[in-house]
Amino acid sequence: MIEQKIVEPEYLFFRADREEVFITGSEALKEAIKRANVDMAISYPITPQSESMHLVGDLYAEGYVREYFRGENEFAVMSAVAGASMGGVRVFTATGGPGTLRAFEMFPAWAGARVPVVCAFMTRGVNSPLSIQPDTIE
Repeated sequence: MIEQKIVEPEYLFFRADREEVFITGSEALKEAIKRANVDMAISYPITPQSESMHLVGDLYAEGYVREYFRGENEFAVMSAVAGASMGGVRVFTATGGPGTLRAFEMFPAWAGARVPVVCAFMTRGVNSPLSIQPDTIE
């Protein structure tokens, strides 16, 4: 088993190099996941979160995320996330607008079981016939 790299808060606060850089939202999410010491990431590719989860896959390759899985659909991903969290795993996932609708049945289950889950919701319009572009609707 590969040893997971851990980012210590003491390092971030006092020893990490400081520089100002321009990064995308997906790159910011990657950095946040790296700093959160996530044990497992589970996802299903859906625009616009595909890029973000690809970058989390890079963290897996670098050793910062212990396990990385691709689910067969959004509902399965959210069910697996709940199971991992109930098993004591620090787990992360991300989804987009239509994926949120497909997986919604699990969200009340998370709340009812009081499982800690980190989920990034990437905004995407839910419309007909189809929109795959990021959106800013609030």
